[in-house]
Amino acid sequence: MAEDTTDRMPADAAVEDAVDTPVNDAGIDQSAWSTIWQLPVLLLGVVMLGAGTFLAMPGSDAVDFPGAMDNVEHYFAANNLEAAEEQLKAIQEHIEDGSKQDRARHHVLCADLAYHRQSGRAWESPDDHQEVVEQYEQAERLGHDFEADPARLQRWAETLVALGRPDNDVMPLLDRMPAEPARRRHAVLRQIIERRRASRPPSPPSQLAGALARFLDELSQETDPSIRRAQELWGLGVQAAMFLEADDPAAAVDFLNPRRAALASRGSDDDMGPLMVLTAQSHQRMGEFDEAEREYRHAQLTLAADESDPRHAEILVGLGQIALTQDHDLERAVELFGAAVSRFPTTTVYPEALIGLADCEARRGAHGRACELMGRAVTHLAAEAVRSADQVKALVDTALTHHELLTDAGRPDLAIDYLSVLTGRFDDELPADLMLRFAVTHEAIATRLLEDARSNDVTASTGTATSTPNQREIASHFAKAGDFYARHAEAVTIVDDIAHGDSLWKAASCYDQARLWDKAITTLKAFQLSRPGDARHMEATQRLALAYQAAGQVQTAADLLQSFIEKNPQSPQAYSSRVPLARCHVSLNNVNAALSVLNDVLTNNDAITPQSAEYREALIELGKLHFHMEEYELACRSLEEAVERYAESPEAAVLHSYLGDAYRKSVARIDEDLAGPLVDSRTETLRTQRDERLERAMSAYGVAIDVLESRDETARSKLEQVLLRNNYFYRADCAYARNRYVEAIEWYDLAAKRWEQHPVTLVALIQIVNAYCALNQFEDAKAAVNRTRYAFEQMGEDVFDDPNLPITRKHWQDWFRWTAELDMVRQANAGDGP
Repeated sequence: MAEDTTDRMPADAAVEDAVDTPVNDAGIDQSAWSTIWQLPVLLLGVVMLGAGTFLAMPGSDAVDFPGAMDNVEHYFAANNLEAAEEQLKAIQEHIEDGSKQDRARHHVLCADLAYHRQSGRAWESPDDHQEVVEQYEQAERLGHDFEADPARLQRWAETLVALGRPDNDVMPLLDRMPAEPARRRHAVLRQIIERRRASRPPSPPSQLAGALARFLDELSQETDPSIRRAQELWGLGVQAAMFLEADDPAAAVDFLNPRRAALASRGSDDDMGPLMVLTAQSHQRMGEFDEAEREYRHAQLTLAADESDPRHAEILVGLGQIALTQDHDLERAVELFGAAVSRFPTTTVYPEALIGLADCEARRGAHGRACELMGRAVTHLAAEAVRSADQVKALVDTALTHHELLTDAGRPDLAIDYLSVLTGRFDDELPADLMLRFAVTHEAIATRLLEDARSNDVTASTGTATSTPNQREIASHFAKAGDFYARHAEAVTIVDDIAHGDSLWKAASCYDQARLWDKAITTLKAFQLSRPGDARHMEATQRLALAYQAAGQVQTAADLLQSFIEKNPQSPQAYSSRVPLARCHVSLNNVNAALSVLNDVLTNNDAITPQSAEYREALIELGKLHFHMEEYELACRSLEEAVERYAESPEAAVLHSYLGDAYRKSVARIDEDLAGPLVDSRTETLRTQRDERLERAMSAYGVAIDVLESRDETARSKLEQVLLRNNYFYRADCAYARNRYVEAIEWYDLAAKRWEQHPVTLVALIQIVNAYCALNQFEDAKAAVNRTRYAFEQMGEDVFDDPNLPITRKHWQDWFRWTAELDMVRQANAGDGP
């Protein structure tokens, strides 16, 4: 528990009043001057006249150094530092001609000026501190008798304390002070102790033991009982607090108990509230919660007369912590911490109250409120000139506890907020362990969002699918995870080689997931360079090649893959690198090389079986390659095997779509043969083949449609959305090509209604007209023409600029042929009229 020092000054106020206020350095009673204001004004006029006379003197022989320096003393008494400084500057011009005693006194007064000046700056001006010390040292070398000037000895000692000089520089000055009054010495000692305890990091108890023992010894010589008791209470509190800071609460209790009893025997315990609070905090640290609560309650009664006493805040926080830890009384803890927060926002334990209240809100499940309170604690601590290490630790421990609980509960999206709160407490770089936590949490969030997206495929058929998480959000979390892993790897490069390698590896994986190929490449190259003996080195090479490929640096990827396969032909990574190499060859238009690689995978590797992922990828890639080469019969062969073997794979719909397209497009070659001269038997064979291929195409399209329709719309990729739409039309086209016009009309109409607002509707409407005409149902055809023309008017001609529309030259040829015949039928009907 932090000790409250908000009501303390560098020296105890009572001591300063007793030492420096009655008589100043010039022997003047300042309190009397403050009640007779006319005299300082008259005195100032006289001094000004004297100063003018001094400055007007032409030569140093006429200078009255003692009188001029008396004037400086009077300026100090009147708190006119500007005039004092001007007078000292004027003296400076001639002081070398003065006596040794004059020069010594001049140095003393210059030190006094710097002392008074830095006192007005809250003792925070090192230059003035140094000026005080140097001037007093010069004065002593010139013979100034500081033993007869104890007030200035005290100033000198106080300045050394403010400069942070060691005790062996300060103590000799205390030894030179006269025995009476003792308060001069114990006032300086108190400043030493307070200054050392306020430093960051604070001085260890061992370094303060001497000063504290000397303080208590000097205090024994104090003749004023009230001053002695007040200072003794302070000293005992410091000693007990030091035991607590050394994590020895038992020693604090054993130290306080007999001394509290002795103080009570010499008076009452009405002024021992601070010691009671320290005793309670010690028992609390020891886990003796009943004793702690009793002491807190006793202290509360003792301090009841002053409700603004900041120790009430310490009591409320301590009782709140006991209620939360010992009694598990969440509501009581909220009440106590809340009271401390609202009533004592300026005390040193205010951050602890915020942290305690935040802990309560987190346990309630109000994580937003908890993080807001922790953020306020961070802001408060960041603004403190002297920051409590215990409070910072409590903040970090509480935030990380709830981060871990939420992580274990599968809620990394909430856990990340507790980490984000902590970033405000670090002025520069985050600690390595916190970087790693950020990395792991962002990766967990991204992974969960990705799993949610994939689960839509499973739940869509039940009607319970939710919207797919935004892909950019998923990529963003993977990217952040990659950045934090990379920073962690750099931070632990020297101290933890294994962690360095793991974080580099994970950074590259996250960059892969985020599709940040340049970062993935940089990270993988760093991994290879720094970890040549790592067991993952070969996999890193393969991943590096794939990252180059994804980044569009295809030739670099191909060269790296080819070299890797040649050097490690029997490695698992070499087997899985062959299909990516074939894809690189396709991208580079090296079709023969791609075919060679794929056929080699499928036929020349005993280690690659049809059940392996390498075989599946090679077979599918070979079918797609033949398709794009317009070798449709070969494509059908590979794709038929693929859909038969891998009907349950995630890309089954895409495979059936490709297979349908391959069968449908292969009919064009048969139609060309049928258009030429053929014997009847050959004609019949070709027509049978044609019908079979169209039937297989319709079946493949039907399977693809069923698979895609079973998924939620938001779970389909852009490619799958296009395939679903086109498959409807291509299935209808196959029925139309087989002269099954009724079936074609049904499917075209279904497609037209499904995509009513899309330009693809026009394709279906055109084909409906063509099909009705082929059936000689001209009245239905005319109605369909009107429907089509209306759709034309609504959409405009530019809709056909879309290259993804499933419309062919044959569609237009049939449209113009049948619409021309409809016009002729209409004219013929008009000629037959009356």
